[in-house]
Amino acid sequence: MSFNVINKYDLNLKRTEEIQNYSRYRGFLFLGKIPFSRNVVNAITQSKPYPELYDDEITEEIKNIWQKIVNVLG
Repeated sequence: MSFNVINKYDLNLKRTEEIQNYSRYRGFLFLGKIPFSRNVVNAITQSKPYPELYDDEITEEIKNIWQKIVNVLG
């Protein structure tokens, strides 16, 4: 089984749509998309998981993606 997550999806919406269409065509399980945020760089610089530092839409999307992975892999 193949999974797909699009990072920085909001930087190029046309490309995001192409990736989603390709994923459907290939039968990949699309897990979600994460918008661009400079806070990601900050989390990486601090060597911390993003959700430990921020409580925002990106954290919610990461949690949703993780839950989908857990559900599929059991």
